Amino acid sequence: MESNEVYFSPRWKAMLGYADEDMRGSPDWRSLVHPDDSSRVQAAIRDHVASKTPIFESTHRMRHRNGEWRWVISRATARVDKHGRLLRLVGVELDITERKLYEEALFREKESAQITLQSIGDGVITTDANSTIDYINPVAEELTGWRLEDAMGRPVEEIFRAFHEETCEPLENPLSVAIRRIRPIKSVRPMLLIRRDGSGHVAGGVLVFHDVSESRELNRRLSYHASHDLLTGLVNRREFESRLERALKSAKAREASYALCYLDIDQFKIVNDTCGHSAGDALLGQVGALLKSKVRWRDTLSRLGGDEFGILLESCSLDEAMRTAEALRESVRNFRFTWEDRVFRLGASIGVVPITADNEDVASILSA
Repeated sequence: MESNEVYFSPRWKAMLGYADEDMRGSPDWRSLVHPDDSSRVQAAIRDHVASKTPIFESTHRMRHRNGEWRWVISRATARVDKHGRLLRLVGVELDITERKLYEEALFREKESAQITLQSIGDGVITTDANSTIDYINPVAEELTGWRLEDAMGRPVEEIFRAFHEETCEPLENPLSVAIRRIRPIKSVRPMLLIRRDGSGHVAGGVLVFHDVSESRELNRRLSYHASHDLLTGLVNRREFESRLERALKSAKAREASYALCYLDIDQFKIVNDTCGHSAGDALLGQVGALLKSKVRWRDTLSRLGGDEFGILLESCSLDEAMRTAEALRESVRNFRFTWEDRVFRLGASIGVVPITADNEDVASILSA
């Protein structure tokens, strides 16, 4: 730090579009940080240098050579002498612009769906004490497909038909149930109210409901992205470890046999360094699809991070797992990756770990 020399790796320069001549004279790294992020980043650096945090970690924007701002995640560690004086900062940065843009787009989509759901009117159906319809509002007309004049006088079971969300089996009409039990019902499906006359007798019912299709679809997509790798579409590390935990419990209970295959691509760094991150991302996507086509439907294939993949083999002996691992290794060896008229041969290193009652926990399995 006393010399104020800054080293920028070739990959860092490629990430932000800088050439060697742009970096001559050791430009101040902080000058490339977005002005709106600068104070926060420098505060985090100071906290780390003062030993308030174990590492420096920050998500901020950096200026690309073409003038645009790129989102990066930055991690660094301070090296100090025996007197606690800073000698150097050693760190890495990863371009996460695409992920940030996707997160922002997904957030906007979620906000749009929420606004739509908040602004749309509820469907309302009212009946007499015999569950015969005497009114439906325009939203209910749209959701049920019945016009008011056609629905009036008909049993509510004929107009509002409910089915189980997963099994599609017909359900007893909730409004009729509420009237029979003489009490209101509120659920995640419709909301049901009881109408009473002046003497306290049940005069009819009111069914209030709204369309949650967009909300359910959004939740499904959010749930999917929370458990899957955005680049390859495979199960992510967190979900993989969760399934591995369940497999270990099953193995300890002697319910089934499992094995773990741990695979990494040998030539990934060469492709990534020579052709760029786009080629590396394309390679990971293609290898992920290749591996997925070679495992059984009940097995779990995951991208654990970088060029590392994990395969959880269910109901699989160690001998079967070894054969599967060899078949996967051979598939990768026979695969050819093409990028801009360049063809790359790949290799894979793969290890196999049996999952038994003797394994202590997931961490011990992954580190075996």
